[in-house]
Amino acid sequence: MEKKKTFGLFLTEQRLGAGLTQKELADRLCIGESAVSKWERDVARPDIEMVADLAKIFNISTDELITASVDLTRAREKKEARAFRGIKSVYNLTLFIGFGIALFVCFIVNLATEKRLSWFFVVVCGLSVAGSLLIVPQFIKKQKLLWVPLIFLGALLVLLAVTNIYNGGQAWFFVTAFALILAYAAVFAPILLRIKRHKTVISLCIDAAALLLMLAVINLYTGGSAWFLTTALPIVAVCLVPVFLTAFVIIYLEIYAFYKTGILILLWTAFTNILVLVGDSFSGEPSDNGRFWQANIFVWDNDIMISNNIYLFITIAAVLTAAAFAVAGFLRHRRRYKRRAKTL
Repeated sequence: MEKKKTFGLFLTEQRLGAGLTQKELADRLCIGESAVSKWERDVARPDIEMVADLAKIFNISTDELITASVDLTRAREKKEARAFRGIKSVYNLTLFIGFGIALFVCFIVNLATEKRLSWFFVVVCGLSVAGSLLIVPQFIKKQKLLWVPLIFLGALLVLLAVTNIYNGGQAWFFVTAFALILAYAAVFAPILLRIKRHKTVISLCIDAAALLLMLAVINLYTGGSAWFLTTALPIVAVCLVPVFLTAFVIIYLEIYAFYKTGILILLWTAFTNILVLVGDSFSGEPSDNGRFWQANIFVWDNDIMISNNIYLFITIAAVLTAAAFAVAGFLRHRRRYKRRAKTL
């Protein structure tokens, strides 16, 4: 803050800076010219009702006027804000001109080469996708994180649809569309959901539904064979079980983190071993690999036994690690219990 000598001198400088005479300032305030003269001679001070009007006329804050000082930081911020608005206007104008030139050139070239409009619409949709990221965010003031991704996804889907129509209307559009919807659900569902406690589980349900829809569309695209019901759906269901159980343990079990970690280690160890059996049942070619219960640590002369022995050691290490976390949780719980007993 740069302090001025007197309030009157500060007021005089502000009036002259605004290009006003004492009479013009008095007329704006609906008071006599002599009152302004007294203020500037430090004979009197303006009434409290006049402070806001004076600050508005001089484009300063009431605090600056009362303390008879210029807030240099605020003035610099205002200057930078004006500069930013100018840069933003030039940026938008440049984009609009660039998009307009691109559309005009493509319009003329398309008509000149094919005597009709065809791929021009693909260009329009492509520029719409670019505009959804470069221009649209500037005009969305509230819930930008919700609307910008949705508008971009809509523009992208329209682009794919128009491209598909231009190439003869093939069915790949639906596969691509549902793949995009799955990707967006995985990324943005946890962000956009307003609920707190059940957000993770609901997000997982949305992702699972999007995944199954995508697989169903792929199934239709490939001829509507039975692999969706006989293979894809069971595998997805099996793979989702440990994911949902993990979310349940982390969110809903009100126990120490050590206990949760031990439970999750055992859960994923069991799932890894079950997955071997599930894979064999769907492959149609059962294998003896990856079965720790068939291990023999004294036999390492073939790939199957090596695989089984490795799975055995991994399973033992996982169980011991889970047990270590359980013991650590028990000891921590015991220490806290003793501290509470002492305080009582």
